[in-house]
Amino acid sequence: MLVAPARAQWVTWKWDGAAWLSLVPGPGQPLSNLAFDPTLGETLVIAAATAGVATLFEWDGAAWIDTNVLAPALGHQSTLVFDEAESALLLITGEPGSGMTVWRLDAGEWIKDSTALSPQLRDAAAVAYDPLRQVILLYGGRNGAARPLADTWAWDGRVWARQSPRAGPPGGPATLAYDPVRSMAVLLAADASTWTWDGSTWARLTPAGALVPGLVTSMAYDAAHDALVVVAAPAPSTGVSGTWTLAGNRWRRAC
Repeated sequence: MLVAPARAQWVTWKWDGAAWLSLVPGPGQPLSNLAFDPTLGETLVIAAATAGVATLFEWDGAAWIDTNVLAPALGHQSTLVFDEAESALLLITGEPGSGMTVWRLDAGEWIKDSTALSPQLRDAAAVAYDPLRQVILLYGGRNGAARPLADTWAWDGRVWARQSPRAGPPGGPATLAYDPVRSMAVLLAADASTWTWDGSTWARLTPAGALVPGLVTSMAYDAAHDALVVVAAPAPSTGVSGTWTLAGNRWRRAC
């Protein structure tokens, strides 16, 4: 699923394996990514249906329902991710003076997880849960001066730990998703290179098929079609946008 603008409003879209189908109006301007909560069996997003008010919405299969759970103050990047090991929905967002802060949803209230060490403030970072290692991975992005970052961090449910990989992507904006069939966390970098994380370092993959560098907005695993689906907005350098899929070891432009 995707919430994106169309015809001067926010619209909910569904991927059928070949094309995007528009469903219903979105919950308002999305202020986070979409995340699936397996305990609820629902997709969640933080959105502003009313100017200046950010709340958590649930997708019940037909419409967006406002839970009336107010979001904490949101930074430049706000990422929802479900921590399977902790069975908790987390919100990772920037907080001036504290870096990237972790909030945990508990009984309808966001609780801040305090930690002495955290990644610096950034946006456009790649974030995903790695169930094999039971950590949330965070990679790259841009700092407040728009300089690319290339650091890797892991959240184990209690603390952030900076990783020391022997190799890695070129840094900057990236997107990350976990492929449960192949048991690997896959990262797509800004230069269109593809990488996987083995728990200690990054290794570059060389899938067949062309993938044009662009402004990647999201990547998620599509269980129905056993593929990672990537959505890219037009890039200033190429003007290229579209949807690509990675099935096995081949990139394919879907639309």
